[in-house]
Amino acid sequence: MNARPEQNGAPIASVAVLGSCVSRDLIRIAADDSLVKVKTYIARSTVRSVLAARPDSLPFSPSTEAASGFEKRNFEIDVDKSAFKRLATSGADICIVDMIDERLSTWQRDGSILVASKGFEAMLGKKLGAPWRLQSSSTTHQETLARAPLWSVKLREALGDMPVVVHRALWADDGSITTEKLAEQNAFLNELYDIIGANLPDAIVVSADASVQRAAEEHMWGTAPFHYVDEYYHDVWNKILASQHVGGTGQAPVPHPAIS
Repeated sequence: MNARPEQNGAPIASVAVLGSCVSRDLIRIAADDSLVKVKTYIARSTVRSVLAARPDSLPFSPSTEAASGFEKRNFEIDVDKSAFKRLATSGADICIVDMIDERLSTWQRDGSILVASKGFEAMLGKKLGAPWRLQSSSTTHQETLARAPLWSVKLREALGDMPVVVHRALWADDGSITTEKLAEQNAFLNELYDIIGANLPDAIVVSADASVQRAAEEHMWGTAPFHYVDEYYHDVWNKILASQHVGGTGQAPVPHPAIS
């Protein structure tokens, strides 16, 4: 049986996730789903989109038939700008955040920003036109870094005393991107994580050992630079279990089979 991390001597039985599948899959792959429940999972968001103003209206009505429940939920959270509100009422024991979804492009109009995710297109059935502007993630890096301190403050305000785990997830080489693109993306992510860590000094910061930061050849969600071998998730989860900030005494690692 897997061990739970502890907070003030009490077992942690639930988590909230603000990030991507790389943090959600810590529970699916490395933890025991019967022991640790994911109470809130908010994906397909970026620093800029979470802090942006709610759009007054959209040029056409969303369709609920083409989108999955996951896509629909994240689309609605993005449009409503309710990510922090939902985290505040999650009732989870810890909140895990990662910044992998900063890879996504965004639509911007005045002060409104929406994430151009697959769920976005499924819900709207088409791409937004003028006066909305599509911006690739690489063109908004500096704005993201500039907004990250406020994002961190707003996250802490929403969570209150709930412990925050900053999961420093990076891209791995899956053969689909150039070495230059990989280095550029990870340099940006590392700078972003540094800013968030500086503005959340009480956060638990975890990252995988370099030996397990490998993209999986086969993965439930398909191959991608941020879909890792199972050893990655076990390594990060065990570091959360062992965190003195979470449990005060640390926990024994969860055994897992070696994967070649």
